[in-house]
Amino acid sequence: MRAKKRSGSLKPGMLLRLASHSAMGIVLGLAFAFVLTRVPAFEVIAAYGAATVAAFQVLISCLEENEAVRPGQFPEALRVYMEMVKSRRGGVSDMTLAVLHDIRMATLD
Repeated sequence: MRAKKRSGSLKPGMLLRLASHSAMGIVLGLAFAFVLTRVPAFEVIAAYGAATVAAFQVLISCLEENEAVRPGQFPEALRVYMEMVKSRRGGVSDMTLAVLHDIRMATLD
């Protein structure tokens, strides 16, 4: 049986694409959370945010265990993405950047 070939590293474009797709998912989640803010059940929103962060922690952990990304690579890609977006004024809301920051901090561990 042949051994699996592993690529040396992911290309920066792939990491940026991964970060942008993640950001799109987060934006959709934030839109959902915005709708929920109109309902007096604020606990639901807090639970949704915590679940999103937990889901990213599990995803990154799985990717690192399977050597798809190196430890710290995804948080670094998020940092680069957030800096890029901040330089483009008006590209992403402050709320989205705050959520991305929370996910980045949670996945640094």
